[in-house]
Order: sequence, then C-alpha cells, then structure tokens
Amino acid sequence: HWAAEKTYDFYMESFGRNSYDDNGGAIISYANWIENGDQNNAFWTGSFAVYGAGDGNFHGNYGAIDVVGHEITHGLTDYAANLIYWGEPGALNESFSDIFGAAVEFYAEGVAQGDWLMGEDIFNGNGAIRSMRDPNIFSSPDTYMGNYWINTDLSFDNGGVHYNSGVQNHWYYLLSEGGTGENDDGISYQVTGIGLDDASAIAYRNLTYYLLPDSRYMDAANYSIQAAEDLFGVSSQQYLSTQSAWEAVGIYLDARLTPSDTLMHFVAPVDEPDYKLLVLRNKGIETLTITDLLFGDPDHFVLQPPKVMPQLIEGGDSLRLWVVFTPEQEGLYDDSLTIVSSDP
Repeated sequence: HWAAEKTYDFYMESFGRNSYDDNGGAIISYANWIENGDQNNAFWTGSFAVYGAGDGNFHGNYGAIDVVGHEITHGLTDYAANLIYWGEPGALNESFSDIFGAAVEFYAEGVAQGDWLMGEDIFNGNGAIRSMRDPNIFSSPDTYMGNYWINTDLSFDNGGVHYNSGVQNHWYYLLSEGGTGENDDGISYQVTGIGLDDASAIAYRNLTYYLLPDSRYMDAANYSIQAAEDLFGVSSQQYLSTQSAWEAVGIYLDARLTPSDTLMHFVAPVDEPDYKLLVLRNKGIETLTITDLLFGDPDHFVLQPPKVMPQLIEGGDSLRLWVVFTPEQEGLYDDSLTIVSSDP
C-alpha cells in the first residue's frame, strides 16, 4: 500500500494526474494472490492490481515499489493510449509500465537507492526481471529488430511483449542518463542525458496525448520527438537527445534499408529453381522509396513476382521478395543484387 501511495503521489506531483484514470480512481491492491497454485506473479486486472507472495524460495513478495508502479501504470495506459496487448503495441504497453515503474522507484527511494533493474527486490538474492541499462542480459533487445528481438507474428508472449519492450526501455535509460556505444546495426551513437524528470515528461506526454491502441515503435519514436518539441522546443537539448536516443536503439530519423540477409546461398539441380525469401525493412521514420532492383546475372536470378517500381516502404514496414535461382549447368554461380533506394 505504501508503494501504491507513492505511485499515486508520483503521478499527481509530476503531471497533476489524479490516479490512473485521472478521475480519482481507487487504487485497489490484493496481496498474497494465488492463482492456479502460482504465487510468483503480479498483474493488473483492469480494475485492481494483484501481487503474489512469492514461493519463499527464489522469490519474495511481489509488492516491490517498481512492480507496483509498473502494474498501476497498466491502468493508466488503459485510460490513455489503450495499447493493444500484442506485438509492438503490447511491447510499448509493457515498456511504459517499466519506464514509470522505474520513475516511481527513483521518486520514492531517491537517486542513491533507485536503479535501472525491474523487480530486483522480489528476489531472495541477486536477480531481476529486466534491465533498462542493459536489456540483453535478460534476453531482451536493446536495438529495434536486433539481437533477442522476438518475431511479433509468434504467439509466444503475445508476440514478445515482455521482451521487445527492451528497445523503448533502453531508449528511456539513454535519454535519462546518456551513453555512448554501438548498436546491433553497427551504428555508433552518443546520447546526452537530460535527466529523469524531463525524460519522464516526454514519455508521459507521448503516452497520454499522441499514441493510439495500434501504435508501433515508429509511432512511439515519431511522437516522442513531437512531445519533446511541444515541451522544450526544437532547439533544446531535450529534443536533440530524444532523436539521438532513438537512433541509438535502431530507429532512425531518415529512411533506413535493412535486409534480412546480405549473403544468400542457393542449391538447385540443373533446370530446377531454388527459392529464398528476402525481406527488406525500413528502420527509419521516413518512407523508404526503392527505385530499382538490379541483378548482375538476370538470366539465372530473378524476383517473383516481378516488382513494379517504385516500391514504397513506410517506417517499420517491410517488403517481402522471393529470389529465384535456376541453373542451366553444373557449377558455381555468383551474383549480386543492387538495391537503389532513398536510404542515404
């Protein structure tokens, strides 16, 4: 109940929000919850939050400050963007709960005691559920569609909602604290941190003012940049850092072509085709325009079906191509596919 109180106070003092529904909604918490024999869980039901007691072995009580902030924020999200709990919208849903779960912890315990781990206090020893500083250590991606990214078409974890949340989590960490490095796309970055308060204000405005139920990562990037402009102006460090933090996690300001493969191998009997799928993704906010696809050896390598140019790929979307190889005699065939596009 102390953690629920601190969550209420955080939203009221930071944003003038009166509870998760902004209408004084009662924050109801059920402790020591057991469902189907499972005590190692916490969740928001749509009208109240429940917290398991833990198994007493590896896990203790789930009423830790960041977990409580996380669960109550699910209620806020229901009343704000109402992000669908599947795929990229679901990952954003989980991420906003992590973001404000961490913010509530820093608010309640201070910078000296707060941290960038989620759920570390529910472990009877060292452990955590996720890390915003380094999502990879818990098998979550720190780069959009990078290492550990879960295919959102899979039923596992509702399309990876608890894993793919790592991308925006890391964005928030970098925006708050700053950092340098190289992402999974091989792009070097340097982000100037703007502090927790300003980073939280940008995330909050994005969630409550701009995002919609089906919003994806490109929408979150685009509208958080708009939120930073609204709050601080286009010449501000907050605006510039919001942009650079998104590029650090693999979402770019310009059109950015990323192929699923850069080297493809084919094996086929003479006069029989072999098919390989090539996916061209746009990891930039701007629309990608493909103006030509050129094979060096068009007699043996073709695309099916042939594509009429230009091809447009919106931010976050992809184009699926079947590359077909048909040999006319035994031996090695080498070829290159040149993609002409608006990727700078």
